[in-house]
Parts: sequence; C-alpha cells; structure tokens
Amino acid sequence: MIEQIFELVDKNQASLGFDHEGIIISSKSYDQFEQLKNSTVKKGLIEIVTQITIADLEKIEYNQEEANLYLSYTNANGKVKKQNLTFHDPDERENFANELGALKNFTTSTKQEATQKPLLWNVLGLLTIVFVTYGLHMIASGAQNGENYQPTGRKRVIGQLIIEGLSILGPNGVLICGGLGFVYLSYNAWKRYSNPAQVITLAYD
Repeated sequence: MIEQIFELVDKNQASLGFDHEGIIISSKSYDQFEQLKNSTVKKGLIEIVTQITIADLEKIEYNQEEANLYLSYTNANGKVKKQNLTFHDPDERENFANELGALKNFTTSTKQEATQKPLLWNVLGLLTIVFVTYGLHMIASGAQNGENYQPTGRKRVIGQLIIEGLSILGPNGVLICGGLGFVYLSYNAWKRYSNPAQVITLAYD
C-alpha cells in the first residue's frame, strides 16, 4: 500500500499517500503517488498540501463507527499535533492505518469507546429535529392559512422551493416527517449506547 493514493472527502483534503519518508495530503485529486509527491515541490495556485514526516508520527487512531482517522505527530516546534482525515471508504481507512502502522512497527490496541460522547451528539441531533420540525410546522401552518412568505437574499430561489414543498406537505406532513426522523435518530442513539463502538489505536507500547 506504500505509494498508493487514498481518496479523502474533506473540503481541503482530496488525496492522501505515503512512502518511507512521509505522509502527503493534498486538496487536489491525484491518480498517481508520484504526482502527489511532486505537489510538495510545486503545488497548484489554490492547492493546499500538508506533509507529515514518518519519523514524527506518534499515533494512529480511529473509531470503527466513524469515518475519521486521526494522526498524532510532533511538529518542528516539538508540539504534538493531530491531523484529522476523512476517508471515502472505511476499508481503505483500515488498510491505510494497518500499512502505516506496520511501517512504524506500531502495536495495535482496541478499547471500547466512552458512551457519553456519541450519546450527547445524538441527543443534540434529537433536539435539532424537534426545533426544526416546530419551525417548519409553523411555516406550513401559515402557508395553509394564506400567509405569503417571500424569501430574500441570494438563496431566495431555494427558500421559495422549500416553502412550496412545505405547502404541499402541510402541517401534518411536516409533523410526520419530523416524527420519523426523531424515531430513526432515537433508535440509532439507543443502538450506539447499547453497543459501543471499538476505538483502534496504533502506537508504540
């Protein structure tokens, strides 16, 4: 897997690769590692390139239920930094971690995640659904009663489409959609809390 291109899905991250010298992350998509490596010498006008020396890498860590992977490394000032990578394919993330860990002779360890953090995020998601459903229900009720909403600003066309969609759904339709979203997220919260994910760490003992 050395000198292979891995696809990332972050706004400023599109390509990832590594060799025996370092890890390279670019905001531009590349098909070949040699092209990616050349970007460290001469990058594009709006290209963002990040380099991490293999010798400076301290730890690789990821949660099996999430798309991210974190690289902990020591920068030139001696400070420990963390680089977040979001992979397009979970299998590629695992392959990347294993190959990079093998290059560093890291030891792999597994522990169960703390349940509080994912539970908190799910609770915040449930609250968001409640408030959004309430707001959309009010707009749908107003539209049904003949109130004329005129969106303004640069995205007024999108706003008008949303209002028209709410008019079609009606207040009851909005409540049904919001209720389904609430039930779905509640199930996910319960499932995640009942079956905590595993956190994989690759580092020196």
